[in-house]
Amino acid sequence: MRFHRLARSGAIVAVTSLLGALVGFTPVTAYAAPVGTKCKDVAGYSITKRPPAKSDLPGLGASRSTDGANGRPYQYHNPGENVRGHAEPTARDLAPYGNSTAGKAPGTLPHLYSSWNRYQANKAAELRKWQENPVGKKPSPALPWDKWLSRYVPNQGNDARGKAFEKLLVEEIGLGGDDWICQGDLTANGETRRYDAINSRHKVAYEFKSGRTIDAAQLAKDAQIAKSQGYRVVYVFGDKPTAATVRRLQAAGVDHHIMKATPNAVNSARPNAGASAQVMNPKVNVPARGAANDMFAGSGRTLDQAREAARVDDDLARQSGRPDQRMRRPGGIDFSTMELRYVSETDNGQGLGYGFEADDVADEDVEPGFGGLEQAQLASDSLFTWLALQPSAFWVNLNPDTPDQIMDDRFAKTDAGRVLLDADLTLKRSHAKLLNPQTPLGDRLWDALHFDTPTLVPCLPLRIWISAKPASVRDEGGRLYILDAPLKVNAEYMVVKNQPEKYKCQQSEAQAKENVATYQQIILPELEKVVNTDPAYADLRRVYLSRVAAEWLRQRAATRSTAFTPIINSNDTSRWPARVRWNKLDTYNAYLKSFNEGEFVYHRDVPDGSGQTISVPLVLGGVDFAQAPKKPVSATTFKKEHPKLPVTVARSVQAPVNYETTANPDLTWMGGDAMVHQAPAAPAEEPEPPTGGSGGGLPITGASVVGAVGTGLALLAGGVTLLVWQRRRRRIFRA
Repeated sequence: MRFHRLARSGAIVAVTSLLGALVGFTPVTAYAAPVGTKCKDVAGYSITKRPPAKSDLPGLGASRSTDGANGRPYQYHNPGENVRGHAEPTARDLAPYGNSTAGKAPGTLPHLYSSWNRYQANKAAELRKWQENPVGKKPSPALPWDKWLSRYVPNQGNDARGKAFEKLLVEEIGLGGDDWICQGDLTANGETRRYDAINSRHKVAYEFKSGRTIDAAQLAKDAQIAKSQGYRVVYVFGDKPTAATVRRLQAAGVDHHIMKATPNAVNSARPNAGASAQVMNPKVNVPARGAANDMFAGSGRTLDQAREAARVDDDLARQSGRPDQRMRRPGGIDFSTMELRYVSETDNGQGLGYGFEADDVADEDVEPGFGGLEQAQLASDSLFTWLALQPSAFWVNLNPDTPDQIMDDRFAKTDAGRVLLDADLTLKRSHAKLLNPQTPLGDRLWDALHFDTPTLVPCLPLRIWISAKPASVRDEGGRLYILDAPLKVNAEYMVVKNQPEKYKCQQSEAQAKENVATYQQIILPELEKVVNTDPAYADLRRVYLSRVAAEWLRQRAATRSTAFTPIINSNDTSRWPARVRWNKLDTYNAYLKSFNEGEFVYHRDVPDGSGQTISVPLVLGGVDFAQAPKKPVSATTFKKEHPKLPVTVARSVQAPVNYETTANPDLTWMGGDAMVHQAPAAPAEEPEPPTGGSGGGLPITGASVVGAVGTGLALLAGGVTLLVWQRRRRRIFRA
């Protein structure tokens, strides 16, 4: 991890040793023994476990992962938390601080303002350069303050988080024998690399990463060490690395192991400023906070903004001196798949806990995830819409015979209502696409339908609508885990009165009903699969999961007063109006146009050699969520099938947590809560705005010996001031 890890009591001795090394410096041979301190002698470590056998060491056995019984929580102090949620400064606020962070402590307003000034200046210079020679893509706009701040805050804790994770692993693995060196150096071909733990007898070198990030410069040295000295270089991650990261490690001949651990910034109590603090909060004056809200706050609204946020994060991570220890970024989350999967009552019903589940993106460096805040707002707004309106309003209906019964007027003012009506129109188009005779499924249907003559298109008078199947839930009193919430597609015989002449049925009712039965057997199962899996229905599935959660909260409030009592059946959705401009008549008119004029026309050969033109009209339909049935999961089944879910949900309040299932090993949980928290300490200030110097940054693992000597000279020449951050032990978040 950090090459300059010094015991507090021996800082000056260590620097003096560096001077001695400089005076009598001799080039180290390519196969020098590791140099460092025995792990058991490192100040602050408490190693009680016996050193494991070589075959039991992480990364040297068959397993790639060692699960902790409780998710391995560990604490650290992040000075950046002092300024979380800080209001955007004015030009007058910023003027005294310049663009340099040199000599300014992270997490103080001078450091914050200087960092922001530097970012703004760099973006302005980038734009000017492009304007002088406008070749290539125009630089992306600068991030707004709140998006930039959401990247500043976590990166100020990289150093402390990395050290805390190192301590956790050294103690948990049991690296206390005489053979184990911590912060030890290995040299190959003139390149020196510092590792977190080395055992020369076992020929293994460990690099501990609290997150999932690797450093390209370190990896290049690792490849040399492994090749020339025969060491097994093993990266141990606290978070599951991406497939792309694993491929890079394998290409370098480096092994890896996962020991999942959840960092908790013990001084974290401030909410983010802005919209993310209003997600999932029933009380407007009690902001929501947690890892989920942090991800929402930092997520780019568009792909371009997500890429700019990643560049900002890279820059701030480098400035922290510990880019290899940064936390999970919003760009690693596929927010298009994010769903509300957990809710709980906190503070005796006066607060709300929640957890979201989402897929990881394939490679955030290529295409980062975006839209986290917008998807979270949809889930949150829908939750409160389902509570505020009565269940009898939760329907939509596209039917040419009933233009006055499209949907409830109050429901039409919400995004939940918009999503349901859009899904109804999408359902009709999905139905028509599945009838394409050029596909195996469509061809099978048309072969099975009843024909009076080869060229006569058979009748298929249908009403198709979406409703809910019972949701599989685990209800543990004040906690609800939503394990599955499938949707059902229904189809029944129904004749439209206002049918266009070209679509009017020329078969008997008995023949038409026979055709509907054939459709139900062949097409309906596939249509239901589309609704439950296709991205086109992701918003519908998202708002329905909120419906399940809302029904549970509604039932919990039936016998006592909770934070949701004033909302339930109030018919007041003014806090959660539609964020997307829309009109129900626009959707209805689009449906009528397709219904009357035809949108899907296919050609099909028939046995007599003639051609058959099939024009498929849009059918009747709707979406009905008036009911939200549940199927309870027993404690025994839940423990057997989801043994790690409770601790995953609890830990996800502090940081995003990887969660693996048989169907999907790359899921992430993000949690939070909306409840009253202890007030944080005021941010640290400096008496006078510092001036001069260039941006600071501490070195990372992998620095050369010569670089370390230079640092030692600088420390002695200028005097050494050690600023010790006292870690607060109190826990702020409650899971």
